[in-house]
Amino acid sequence: MINPLSQTFLSNPPRWHQPLTSAFDVLNAANETEPNPEYWGYLAHHSGNACGPPVSFGVFLWFASFEEMLQALVQGELRMEWDNDELDAEAQADVRKMQMIADRLAENPHERSKACDDFSKVLDFLELEWIGQFKELTTGNSNYAREVRMLFRELSEKEDDASPIQTEEQPDFIDTLRTWSI
Repeated sequence: MINPLSQTFLSNPPRWHQPLTSAFDVLNAANETEPNPEYWGYLAHHSGNACGPPVSFGVFLWFASFEEMLQALVQGELRMEWDNDELDAEAQADVRKMQMIADRLAENPHERSKACDDFSKVLDFLELEWIGQFKELTTGNSNYAREVRMLFRELSEKEDDASPIQTEEQPDFIDTLRTWSI
């Protein structure tokens, strides 16, 4: 059975097989996007030590669709690391590997944890911790979503509770996600 999410890709190449015009602009906009329940995103931990001791920081990036998210991940993250939109042969091979991972994810969206691991193996400078929809973080029952909500409430000095995020809590929750593990 073909996943309905991938049904639209049968006649056209998927969006994540199409290059971005500007990786920086797309990823920067995703960093500034305020999520709504249907938005897709990922939490990426970047690490490096170019200016001193090793550092690691994580950001949630948000996109209006699953396809936009995969395009930014597959076509954007490597270009940001290489600091330009032109990739050498090795980086192009990595993009092809990432396209194959994204293709598998589109066919099997429930295997997001494996996709995070696979993307992280290709992107040695980046670790993907989570891929999903914003509503999963606010109301989902996965261990990850519950841990995020619990930590949010601890940081907010509220009762330790992993219950769904209430409407009145959403602005604070979004602010917390913007500064996640920085």
